[in-house]
Amino acid sequence: MRKLFITIGIILIIYVSYGQDSLKYNAQHSKYQFSFLAGGFYKSFLGNKYIKPTTFELGDPFEQHQYERSIKIPAGGFKFGALLDIRMAKHWYFTTGLLFCYRKDIFEYNSDTIKKYNSIGSIRNIYNVLSYNYVYNSLEIPLMILLKFKRINLYAGAFIPILSYKVANYTYIIRQSSYPISYNTSEKTIKTLEVPFKIYPSWLMSYTINLAKHRLEPFIGMDFGPKRSFCLQGGLIFTPYNYQK
Repeated sequence: MRKLFITIGIILIIYVSYGQDSLKYNAQHSKYQFSFLAGGFYKSFLGNKYIKPTTFELGDPFEQHQYERSIKIPAGGFKFGALLDIRMAKHWYFTTGLLFCYRKDIFEYNSDTIKKYNSIGSIRNIYNVLSYNYVYNSLEIPLMILLKFKRINLYAGAFIPILSYKVANYTYIIRQSSYPISYNTSEKTIKTLEVPFKIYPSWLMSYTINLAKHRLEPFIGMDFGPKRSFCLQGGLIFTPYNYQK
């Protein structure tokens, strides 16, 4: 009787192990793979964070010189959402999906610089802005090529915002009194819903950890934005094997 129980136990272990291996194999070689991504990033900049002034010509739009003499400030952010991998060939996939992404752009000025180059009045205007603080709550679509090996996965492509709820916070320096001269700060917030015309080229590298019925992929990567910015990112990609097609 004891040998019978041992034999049945061994058979069950082999059966369960085979079933899990088959599940992993089928999921890893399925045409469509659904997964979920969550991660954070830290934005910094290539080169000098100070934006040097350029030659101003008559008729130049204000936006062309808007951030000159300001300092680009690093900022954090995060993203999460769903991914779909579509198999094109052995090891090769096309990855898309829908992500929510929180990004920030911050530009700050030295108050002495504003006093030196601009005439500070008692009202807020575009020439006495002390800082720009933009928050983007965006829906983004990843369009990436995935090269998948047994453990290492390489992604290359771009994240494209399709809709963004933008919160713009402006801090102004204004003249409070003339005799004696004193200054104060004032703030203004503008909220808009917009379709941004931006593309964030990106690459990711992940490492596959196979669990009983799921797959985890810790990842690191980098994407690139305007004003010579780049984001160092990291997080997890979670794939439930039961929902693969």
